[in-house]
Amino acid sequence: MLDMVAPRFISLDTSHWVGLCRSLGDKASNPSAARALRKLSAEGWILAMSLHQVQELLAHKDERLAIARLSTLRHVLTMATIAGVDDNDMPGSVVDVQRLEIMAAIHHPTFDAQAVRQNARAAVFRVTTGDAVVEAIMPLAHVIREHTLARQARTRETASISQATVLDGSRMPFDLNGAARSSSGVAAHCDDLSERLAKELAERGDPRITDPRGAAKEFVDSIAAHRQDIVGSAQPVAEILKIAGLTVEDVASFKNVGQIAELSHFRRNIGIASDGTGIAADELRHLSQERLPTWVVHRALLRHRAVATQAQGGDLTDSHLLSLAPYFHTTFVDKRTLENVRRIRDHDSAAGGLLGDVRKASSWSKALDLLLAGSPPK
Repeated sequence: MLDMVAPRFISLDTSHWVGLCRSLGDKASNPSAARALRKLSAEGWILAMSLHQVQELLAHKDERLAIARLSTLRHVLTMATIAGVDDNDMPGSVVDVQRLEIMAAIHHPTFDAQAVRQNARAAVFRVTTGDAVVEAIMPLAHVIREHTLARQARTRETASISQATVLDGSRMPFDLNGAARSSSGVAAHCDDLSERLAKELAERGDPRITDPRGAAKEFVDSIAAHRQDIVGSAQPVAEILKIAGLTVEDVASFKNVGQIAELSHFRRNIGIASDGTGIAADELRHLSQERLPTWVVHRALLRHRAVATQAQGGDLTDSHLLSLAPYFHTTFVDKRTLENVRRIRDHDSAAGGLLGDVRKASSWSKALDLLLAGSPPK
């Protein structure tokens, strides 16, 4: 049947994958879950998994349970993965998709984000079987789980700091000819920023952050590590830009610090994603932010998401999965992400036009029911 119906790739929310694995692993519910998956496949729908979801499935304190949960994917006869750089069925990440986008954009200089997506799309997914996916993951499952668990504390801090309003650069005007503060002025500013960030992390950060003050101080110290070079420079703004990997020419038209932060973040991202492609640094420097679909969506989320009452470490995974939405027919998300998608569509037509069908469902079975019923998104 799949030869007659063009595959439509589905991204389930991580909670859906957890529920599906639980149903597949239960003797009583396995037959009905397997039937639902066969029906889905017959209609041309294919569940696709990324490394981000693998990490969350394995991030359980009981390793035996985590491995058993992942093993239930053997019951999924047809599924897909985000294609990684290696020629196997190991699920890849948003970095792998961004690599494809960069290569398409560089090789086709006139392509906009829509054309880049169309060019990259054919290589984004690898259709395979659940059994093959499990076989690819299992040799690395212990390492992936240990790495994910070891990074959880930092992930919670990163997710919370990235949403801190005290660091919102869009509110900070940028003056290319601005003078540097004195050494004592910089120290006082850093101390004040650290205190305000610590307060916000304590009030709105992931509640599992054990030391908001320490996390805030470590972050501020990291961005102020080169402050002596800046204070002593005859061109302090140029020195700051150099540290950020930018030039004066890059930011000549910028009006606020947020624009600088976005471009610096973008350059770091594409530097990582393009590693091993042979693309020269100068070519990357001329690559526009508006041409990579994953980045257009990611940037729109950072700009327009609602201020969270409480940040969560899982917000990072949610942002990665939403960045992949341009390549899925349908992406299922949680309630908070769906609200942010609404805000993106209201404020950023370019990102909204790339997102496609994004919706919410209370469970994996409800998600499949919506697809099979042809229910339109709300």
